[in-house]
Amino acid sequence: MGTYILDGLNPSSQITHKMRTQSVDKVQGNDFIAQNIGTNAELKYKIFCHFFAVQNPITMPPPKDKCPNYKVDSFFHGKSEYKVRCGKFKCIGDSIQADCIADDGYTWEFYSRNKPVPPKWLDLGFCPMQACLLHMFSNFKDDHHTVKMDNLFNSVMLCIGALQFCPRKALAQGVIRQSGRGVPPCVIQQELSGKRAEQACGTIKAAVLKGESHASNIIITSCYDQKTFYMISSIATQIIWNTVTKRVYSSAQLKRMVAFQFLRFSLSNDYNYEMNDNNISNQLRLIHRILWLGHNQKWWWALWLWGYE
Repeated sequence: MGTYILDGLNPSSQITHKMRTQSVDKVQGNDFIAQNIGTNAELKYKIFCHFFAVQNPITMPPPKDKCPNYKVDSFFHGKSEYKVRCGKFKCIGDSIQADCIADDGYTWEFYSRNKPVPPKWLDLGFCPMQACLLHMFSNFKDDHHTVKMDNLFNSVMLCIGALQFCPRKALAQGVIRQSGRGVPPCVIQQELSGKRAEQACGTIKAAVLKGESHASNIIITSCYDQKTFYMISSIATQIIWNTVTKRVYSSAQLKRMVAFQFLRFSLSNDYNYEMNDNNISNQLRLIHRILWLGHNQKWWWALWLWGYE
């Protein structure tokens, strides 16, 4: 396993190249690994691949349709911290996807796409994707936890379900697609062009959900920028224009850095800052993964090594 860790930090085209001495392979060889593994390194590696396991080899596997990741499930049990922001992770080449909840560059909770959907949520009328998210929301340890999501996940039904059925009443915010997600017609803005688009720039429309006993005051807004984008929030208490200051270089007159002020829609400003941690988490997973340029014959290695990372 130490060889895999070193290969993740300094990738080689083949992991067996790391097991050679530097006198044999000056570029990829490693004297420390070669000394500890000894002779016949490639044969030992093949034996390792065939016989290495992280569970009792005589364990009877459960049905694959009910527990597809049984070999590594126990490795992921016991995680007690759950954070904010949802994203999608797909490790290159292994065909495994997972919905993730991340914060500060770390992945705190995930639900593998190849696992069966919790039937509890399907019985309540939610689609499989919403059921997986609500299952993760139900594991939160604090009340009114804030989750920022992109338009793949957000919908009015999901926001209501997070408040109505999750024990800790999770709150949601993020961009939402115009059709099929519950956006009311009163906030829809048509796409324009030319001078009409310039005149409409900055136009905001908003609607507030009323009359829903379990989830009132959910806000849906539309803002016309270069084109219309829609946002939903069960968190926001107001909609304003924030004054944002950035340092830019004045190349025409001053020839130096100056403070430039402009207005930004409050919901999108908050969303962009908060989702940055999810982007960092995605980047860290890709850069520091052990499975760099490598493919494994054992289906569960991708999950196990991802969790080890």
